[in-house]
Amino acid sequence: MNRVVRKWLVGILVAGLLMVGIALPGQQVSAATTYTFKDEVTKFTFKGGLVNISGSHVVWRSRGTTGAGQIYYGNTSTGKTLAVTKHGKLTDTPVVGINGRGEPIVVWADKRDYSTGESNFNWDIYSYNVKTQIETKLNTDTGQHRIPSIEGNYIVWQTNPQYDMHLYDQVNGTLTDLGRGRDPIVRNGRIVYKGEMDGDLYEYVISSGSTRKILDLPYTSYVERFVFNGNQALWKQRNLDQYGKNVYLNLDAVNPQPTDLTLPVMQGKSEYRQMSISKRYAVWLETSGDKVMLMGVDLELGNAFNLGAIKVAQFVGFNGEKLALVIDDKLVYRNIVRSN
Repeated sequence: MNRVVRKWLVGILVAGLLMVGIALPGQQVSAATTYTFKDEVTKFTFKGGLVNISGSHVVWRSRGTTGAGQIYYGNTSTGKTLAVTKHGKLTDTPVVGINGRGEPIVVWADKRDYSTGESNFNWDIYSYNVKTQIETKLNTDTGQHRIPSIEGNYIVWQTNPQYDMHLYDQVNGTLTDLGRGRDPIVRNGRIVYKGEMDGDLYEYVISSGSTRKILDLPYTSYVERFVFNGNQALWKQRNLDQYGKNVYLNLDAVNPQPTDLTLPVMQGKSEYRQMSISKRYAVWLETSGDKVMLMGVDLELGNAFNLGAIKVAQFVGFNGEKLALVIDDKLVYRNIVRSN
């Protein structure tokens, strides 16, 4: 029995049936839908972590023997791989996107110009054009430049501990100060970020330069972490009593309203940052006994589902509607299968 078939059978055995009907705005809950999965094991193999994928383009950080792993790029269609950095200093949070000319761009945080001692926390943001082989340092000032995000011609990141956000336009090479905010993500010409001093969510529209608050929480609650796909957001919302729940928002709805996808649960010893959202599905990791479970919601039908146990390090996130995982150093696409 080949591995793909075996994975498919395992998916049928361990995948959960419909658990809960969630009443998303303007939707009716289906009461007779089941969910399984089918794994597509690709030929693309690599060793590393902090994996990010966009289409056929993959970036990761290698497993450095001294903790200073380097940034690598790969193309799943051609099998091509290359080392983006070779300096041996610390690197972090690689991401990949496609610019307006269709060229893959790798972006990451880099510590090549700074000591690695405890007294120096400074990082820079670099980009690398895979086609032209041109590397560019994006920030112009010294500081803790961290957590880049890229889509199209735009790259955004923040500094610590000031929470200054910066936007780099690859077309004209300009750098714009966006003010204060945390964890900015750029998608579809929009930047969603957490407030500097509060736990709310905000949106900045690049074309108009306008800003609006898209989530206004009471002071007793805050967004702990979130993901954004250009139209929809998924976040972990926590209150001061340490109860947390997963919440969803469609920014393009006529009257956008947050929808709880899970009930509030007291923070446990083991919680996971991994979550992802596509146009159709939202997924995250939860603890169940001594196992980590891959949980999700069908955003179109309002059905919750369980796709079985998973290792935390295997989770990458959605690439289109396919959920990307890394299993035994191989890139695997997990297709969510629904049936009535």
